[in-house]
Amino acid sequence: MKAVVKRVGLPACIEEVENKLESLWEIVGGYIEVVRLSYDTKVLMIVNEEGKFTRQPNIVYHELNDVIYGDVLVVGQKGDDFASLTNVQAAQAILWLDMRSIN
Repeated sequence: MKAVVKRVGLPACIEEVENKLESLWEIVGGYIEVVRLSYDTKVLMIVNEEGKFTRQPNIVYHELNDVIYGDVLVVGQKGDDFASLTNVQAAQAILWLDMRSIN
């Protein structure tokens, strides 16, 4: 599926990602937590659920002054499943991440 990936120290970019739990774990470096992004109800950010505890680098500011640590993945949503982003959603996700990322 088409996703936007923001890895520590690198700019956000579009990647083809396998829509399997193990692949998502590998990208974020652990168990996943899903965060809904307020600018689009069909876009989700997948993060490492323990990122705050391990204080991984790559700080992304989220809504309500929440902070996300570590590599993140932005995907679309179709029903209850993860899905590919559209080209517009991918461009918006890159802009959103670039504006909020420290690293």
